[in-house]
Amino acid sequence: MRIDRVIYGSTVPTVQFGNQRPGFEASLEPGEDPVEAYLKLHEIAMKAVEKVIGPPQVGVIFSDNQGRVTGGIMADTSTSVIDLSHEKMEIAIDNCKDEQELKAWKENNPIMPAPILKHYNTRMEILRIEKNNKIMGDKNQRQ
Repeated sequence: MRIDRVIYGSTVPTVQFGNQRPGFEASLEPGEDPVEAYLKLHEIAMKAVEKVIGPPQVGVIFSDNQGRVTGGIMADTSTSVIDLSHEKMEIAIDNCKDEQELKAWKENNPIMPAPILKHYNTRMEILRIEKNNKIMGDKNQRQ
């Protein structure tokens, strides 16, 4: 096979819902390694993007005004941190079997972070739906 040119193209996330798409094409000299040429084009493209938009912002997370993640730029080597106190609260919420038990849990834990409150509200809605489904199922069986 004869390779006489190399094309490099990439999508680089820059801002929320925004990307740069640098691309370069190079003609190879006789005996030039295509892989080395490709790597050189990659290096040139990344330098060009950095000159246009600044250094990469790895670890930036975008969220809406309700705290939901809507996008971000994460490194492949990033690690997530689990807040054990949050994890324990979520487990306790999930272990509540009915609305009264969940309400009692909330009375014992009146102050909670927003993500835990969201988890609490979701669990309460699930318990209400399960209760309504049970009531409707019992009504259907009697008819």
